[in-house]
Amino acid sequence: MMLWTEKYRPKKLDEIIGQTSAVKEIRDWIEEVKEKKVKKALLLYGPPGTGKTSAAHAIASELDFDAIEVNASEVAAGEKLKSVISNLGAPSLFGRDRLIIIDEADALSSSEAREIARLAEKLVSICPIVITVNDMYKNVPPEIRRISKPVKFNRLRWTTIRSVLASIARSEGVNVTMEVLKEIAVNASGDLRAAINDLQAICQGSMDLISEIGERIGQRDVEKGIFDLLKAVLISGKCGYSKVVLRSLNQNPRFVFRWIEENLPLFYKDPKALRKAYDALSRADLFFKRASETGKMGLLTYSIDLMTFGVCSTKTEKPRGWVKFRFPDIIRRRSATKEVRKEAKEIAMMLAKKLHISSSQVIEEIFPIIREDIKREGKILGYISHEIGISKDRIKEIIS
Repeated sequence: MMLWTEKYRPKKLDEIIGQTSAVKEIRDWIEEVKEKKVKKALLLYGPPGTGKTSAAHAIASELDFDAIEVNASEVAAGEKLKSVISNLGAPSLFGRDRLIIIDEADALSSSEAREIARLAEKLVSICPIVITVNDMYKNVPPEIRRISKPVKFNRLRWTTIRSVLASIARSEGVNVTMEVLKEIAVNASGDLRAAINDLQAICQGSMDLISEIGERIGQRDVEKGIFDLLKAVLISGKCGYSKVVLRSLNQNPRFVFRWIEENLPLFYKDPKALRKAYDALSRADLFFKRASETGKMGLLTYSIDLMTFGVCSTKTEKPRGWVKFRFPDIIRRRSATKEVRKEAKEIAMMLAKKLHISSSQVIEEIFPIIREDIKREGKILGYISHEIGISKDRIKEIIS
């Protein structure tokens, strides 16, 4: 199943909507590239879903260059860029010049940004570079800004977004009222990509739900349970609708991820489809990790897309017979040990005060020593029991 965001992605700069000033600046930079006078990378910045990545690929198309994309949210983006540099001397597949696109550069850590900037500065004189970010001033390190020519992409008006949605609806043969399209457009807050995803989700979920869900999409109050989501992803193949259901759930996406992970092998019997589905889940997991490490919760959007659209689109056949959904084993085990983990944390905090270190250091460094002492029936356990006022047997039970 093809995402409408890809199907209707602009192929030329003239197709980028609502960014007249930005397109003009981009064309000036393109002329510098053609005349071999470019000295800086092109930094496209602005809110999500305003056309930055599409513009980057449109630049490659207009220059007739091969686009080489390095997504900064990927693991080892710096290593990938090094690999790109080392292979620049080799001819491309079609004998064309190359344009390097560094997408989502604001997802880089400070050290990664410095490395990317150092590599890009060496590279820009022989190969043009386009960098995309959401907030140039908040998240982009000075090393990136110093080597770049900034071009601002503005947040799109809801009227502009509604016009695009109406055009897509006509092309897809979907009868959606202008009132529904307005609700989707306003709720998107200037993010065209999110609006198109919402339109596809509603239309592919159920034609009868277009008006019902569209009127309420701003509040995301579709009252569906976790089983409805699993049915949409794993059984019925309603990939677009699965995302609507997920957004309506009052649950942490990570919790829902565990449900899909647990039940996936029960419903996917085709080994190739199962492998592709697990690949989508593993990529979703990487974005969860990146969001947690960087604090950039916007990356969760990619996790949600991969665990719903990504998994669902790999399905090749419906399951035969009735299969019962299974509660995630990892959540069950964590629930069963919740009190023990709570007591372990309390012990760690008490020891942290005594030892003048953090509780995390106690868990990582001191607990292993205590466990080893317990195995050898040493004296450390007795000393700790005396210091914190908890019996040796209880400490042994919790830490072991």
